[in-house]
This record gives sequence, structure tokens and C-alpha cells, in this order.
Amino acid sequence: MRQARVKNTLSPLSVEKHGKKGGRTRGTQATPLFLLVVAAIACGVYLNSLANQFVSDDRFLVIEHPHIREISDFPLIFTSGHMAGKGSYRPLTTFSFAVNYQVGGLNAFGYHLTNVALHGANTALLYLITRVLFNSHPAALLAAVFFALHPIHTEAVAWVSGRAEVLAAFFFLLAWLLYLRASAGEAIGAWYWASSLLLFFLALLSKEHTLMLPAVLFLSDVYRKVEGSEKGWSRLLNTVFRLYPAYLAVIGVYLLMRHTLYGLGLLVGSSGVPLIDNPLALLPPDSRLLTAVKVLGYYIALAFWPAELSVDHSYNQIPMVDSIFEPGLLPAVAALLVALGLAFLSFRTSGQVWFCVFFFFVMLAPASNILIPIGTIMAERVLYLPSFAVCLWAGFIGQRIMDWRRQDAVAGFIRGTALVGLIAMMALAGYRTLARNRDWKDEYSLWQSAARVSPSSAKVHLGLGTTLLQRGMLDDAVREIREALRIYPAYVPAQLQLGLTLLKKGAIDEAIVAYEEAVRRFPNEADLYVNLGAALMKKGRIQEAVAAYEQGIAVSPKSATAHHNLGQALVQQENFPQAADAFRKALELNPYDAETLNGLGYAYVKQGQSASAQAALQRALELRPDLPEAYYNLGTVHEQNGSYPEAIKAYESALRHWHTLPSLHIKVGRLYLEQRQDRSSALCYFLRALELDPDSKRTASLRSLILKLSGAADAAGLRTAREVCSSKTRLRN
Repeated sequence: MRQARVKNTLSPLSVEKHGKKGGRTRGTQATPLFLLVVAAIACGVYLNSLANQFVSDDRFLVIEHPHIREISDFPLIFTSGHMAGKGSYRPLTTFSFAVNYQVGGLNAFGYHLTNVALHGANTALLYLITRVLFNSHPAALLAAVFFALHPIHTEAVAWVSGRAEVLAAFFFLLAWLLYLRASAGEAIGAWYWASSLLLFFLALLSKEHTLMLPAVLFLSDVYRKVEGSEKGWSRLLNTVFRLYPAYLAVIGVYLLMRHTLYGLGLLVGSSGVPLIDNPLALLPPDSRLLTAVKVLGYYIALAFWPAELSVDHSYNQIPMVDSIFEPGLLPAVAALLVALGLAFLSFRTSGQVWFCVFFFFVMLAPASNILIPIGTIMAERVLYLPSFAVCLWAGFIGQRIMDWRRQDAVAGFIRGTALVGLIAMMALAGYRTLARNRDWKDEYSLWQSAARVSPSSAKVHLGLGTTLLQRGMLDDAVREIREALRIYPAYVPAQLQLGLTLLKKGAIDEAIVAYEEAVRRFPNEADLYVNLGAALMKKGRIQEAVAAYEQGIAVSPKSATAHHNLGQALVQQENFPQAADAFRKALELNPYDAETLNGLGYAYVKQGQSASAQAALQRALELRPDLPEAYYNLGTVHEQNGSYPEAIKAYESALRHWHTLPSLHIKVGRLYLEQRQDRSSALCYFLRALELDPDSKRTASLRSLILKLSGAADAAGLRTAREVCSSKTRLRN
């Protein structure tokens, strides 16, 4: 039997002299200097994103994800979704968040730094791929710089949740590069090929859209054939039959893995996609196709002119298309026809043009909603890889300008003007990226910018309203949330947030009416019952609140919030055994909720179960060292056990957060006086309590006690005592 020859070809950093016969080559070595330059540009333009906070979906992907905090939970990452255990199957992306958490906890800096570093690496890889495939240093350098600076990438790089795009792109591009090296010579570079397959699998585990790699490899092979660097169509077919089945097998393994471990089917159907996220999923096929083509036109426009960027384009920012004669559809159809026309006309004359066109549409296909509806109607982050086609095209234009051999004054002027134009485009792109990074700084700046660009999106108005609520701008918040409901009246999250905002305003009766109307309209929404219960609690209607929480649990037994709130209501009824049961059920669903652990600890305290209470409260403080209620309850446990030094320490920790609570100052003062006989410290705490609440019913007795401890007979003596106490570091103002 004839054995296949195995040949490890040149390093991935080296470039063969491809190109048509007689054509000029552009050097044979991709120096590390240029790799460092393009990577540095890519990282440098995102340095101002490193101080950004967690925003939007970061809450679900990182902050509330149940499997990234404990190393023992890491295996669960590969059996659950990436959105707090739900959603698409992207375990490697989630694992990267877990690594970030182990290194820096919930400090957003490390997460942003990882995204920026990946973008720098991706830019360097694209430089290498361009040199290897197209053998042009000028085109490679220009394309890489444009890719580094392109503002359309800000959603993927400056947003922590964009990690799936940059991480998947890293493995995708490296797999592509190694395939080009593996298939460059007469014999297969076996190690490159095997490594490419492994990297392809890692790309799929990062994000599913990378399954288009075999199509990109085919485009690369056809380009090498048409441009003359590969001889004969038979060699191309031989490559397809020898190498491609392994890539298809990797896709099969990935699909089987996510089905077996996570239960996700081959395709994501439209039944699970909410209308608010992607109305295309619920449209008939003809309207879906027409609207998807319209969205494709928006993608093309943003790839070339990313001036107006938004985190959200959902319902009803992009109106649905019902007719082929709708004005909004015509520009998209025209752009699509021009692009495809250029591709076919250039097939024999300019391989770079058709390659760019087909690469763009191939990489955008999984997110286009043309093949199958996905979880969003439009998202700028999905252009991260497709935009390489536009950057590559710009690089080839720059190369053509530099290759123009005409040397007269007019040609020199045209050449100089064109080069200045390219430099100006790079500068504008970099400036726009730097400015857009600031929009991702926090929730307020993000949703404000989105409201300017996507004023017809219900999600945008809800996001801005929620942020305004958090900032205490309640009237503005109500206005934005009502606008979200005007755009989409069946928007349950907006119903929830409207009631919550009304509660914050003190309009409790109005909030109850709003929630009662909402549960009548949407009786299967557990969160509505939960929020109704919270409103009833504020009115002191505890039994009705208990009934509302129980209805919420009946609708959604896995609602940790419903169980938690039921526990709080039962505590108000002093039904501590059942309250503890409710808190325990909540913890089964969300074991990392410090407030639930505190509630459970309090219920144990009231039942005299000191050991269980102490364990629950200490765990709560491990998760939330800034939770004063847990310190207070822990102090109560220690006081009941006679551990007075520990009780004082716990109460003083609570005072760091509750420093304006007179009763707690009195409690600590009495412990110092009665258990430590420390009259001086006790006096200071009593004085502080008197300052905080000089007109309460206990003022007379407290003043008498202070005079007794200080030995003062009048106001002047009290002032002296205050001056002494103000110098004590233990007194916290």
C-alpha cells in the first residue's frame, strides 16, 4: 500500500510566493515587528475601554452565572447554556469568564483586558492570513490596521459579553491559518492540519457561527486555484475530498456534544425566540425573508459607514417588510445585487474582489435570519468576522494605489490624495472607536446612546428607564418605561419595571393596580406575582402578599426570587419554620444569594438554632462582605451565645454601613458598658445615638445615662465628652 507523504511545511510566519505567473511578490517573511505593530494598534484603540463596567447581558453571563465561581462547578459549564445556565451552548466562552473570575473576581478590568488582548491577537492573525493567502505585505498591513480600528467591532471588544465573538474568532482564524499552511504544498502538513481541526472544535465551543469555516476554506482553495497558485481543478477536488470530511466530522461531534450534554437540537427553532428580541422568528416565510434582506442592507451599510451604532435594534426599531416594493427594502436589494454582480464579474479578473464579497456573506449567513431565525433581529457584534472582508478590500485598494506605476504630476497628485484619504479614514475610524468605547462605560451612557440611535426600540426605552430608576430619576424613568409599553404593550419586563418604579416613587396603590392588571393579562408570568407581592408587603397586606408569592411559585416552581420573598413574608408573620423552608428552597435554586442566606440565618436565630444560623450568616458574608443585615444577625447569634466580644465586633461591622442608626449605637454602647465595663467607649456610642436622634422618647433617659457616665452636670460637660469621643477611631460617623 502506498503511504501518504507527510511534510511539515514552512512556519506559519513564512509566506510562499503565490500569485499569477509573472506577478510581483510582496516579500517572503512576515516579520514579528509588523505583527506587534498591528496588535499594538488594535489594543491601543481600546485602552479607554478597560475602565468600563459590566453592562447589559454581563449580568447574566458573568455576575449571576451559577457555574463560574467555584472550580468544582466547572464541569457544569459544559452541560448548560452561557446565559446564567441557559441560552446557546458556548461552554468555552463561559469557561473563559470562569478563569477571569478565579483571577480577579468580579473586577471588570480583567474581563475587558482579555477582550482587548484577543482583539489584538485576532488582528495579528488576519495580517498573517492575508500575507499567506494573498502574498501582499501592503494589503495585509492596511487590512489589519483597518480591522484594528473599525468601529463596528466595539460591541464585540468593549463589551464583556462580546467575548464569544473575539474568542471564537481567535480559534477560527488560527484554524484557518494552519489549514493554509497544511495544504500549501504537494503533501499535507499533518501537524498543521490536526491542529487546525482541534482549533476549529474550540471555535465551535466558543460560538456556533464558526461552523462556516469549511466554506471559508473552500473559498481560500478556489482563490488559490483561480489565481494560479494551485494547478488544476483535480487538485482542488482532491483537497476537498481528503481534508474537508474531517472538518464536517468536527461539526458533527460538536452537534452531538451539545445535544447529549445540553439537550440542544441541530437547529434553533423560532418557537423559543421572543418577539421582542427577534420578530422575524414569528413572521411567515415570505415576510421573514424580505425583512432579513432589509437587515442585510443595514449590515452592509454599517460595515462601510459605522457612524450610528446602538446596542439594540430590536422591536420595533426595524419595521417588518410585507411587500417587495417597500422603500426600505430597495436600497438593501440594490446593495446586494451590486455586491454579487461585482463578485461574478471579477471572478476571472480580480480574485480579491469576489473573495471579499463571498467571505462577507458566508460569515454573515448564520446570523442573517435567512437560513434560520436566531435570538436577535440584528446585532453589530456579529459583523466582527464578516467585516474583515471590508478591511481586506480597503487594503487591496491601498495596494493598488501604491502599485500604480504612472509617474507624472497628475498621477502623483492622485496617488497622494488617495493615500491621504486612506490615512484620514483610519484616523476617523480610530476616533469613532475611541468615542464609542465611552458609550460602553456604564448602563447610563450605553442606553442614552442607544436611545439616540434606536428611538423605536422598546428594549432601549426599558433599559434607559431602568438605569434612570437606579439613579433616582423616577419621573424620567416612568416616562421611558411607559414609552416602552407604548411600543410593545405586551412587554412583561416593562410591566414589572413600571410597577417597581411606582413603588420607588411611593405610589404604592398605583403600583398595586398596575400589577393586578398585569397578572390578569399575563397570568403565567411568575415575576408579576412576585412584584405584586412586594407591593402588597409595602402596604402591610402580608397575607395577600403570601398568596401572591404562592401563585408565583405555582406558575414557576424554580423561581428563586418567589421562594425568597415568600420567606420574607412568612418572617413578617413570625412563621419562622415555614420561612426557613422557603429560604432553603430558594437556596437550592440559587446557592450564591447572600440575602437569602441572611434570611435563612435570621429564621434560624428566631428558632434558637444558633449553630445553623451562624453557618448561614457567615456564608452570606463570604459572598457579600458589605451586607449589614448579616453582620447584625450574626451579632445577635453571638450575643445569644454569650460571645460578647464577637457580638461587639459583628455589630461594629454593621455600623460601618448603618452608621446613622441610633438603636444600634445604643446596643453596642450597652454591650461595652455591661459586658466590658468600658464606660468611655459606651459613652461615645450613647453620645452618637443622642446626636442622631435628639428628640426621641428615649432622649431623657439616654441623656441621664450619658451625664452619669461622663460625670458632667451640664451642657458644657457634655461638649467636653463629645470632644473626647470625636478623637476615638472606633466612633464611626
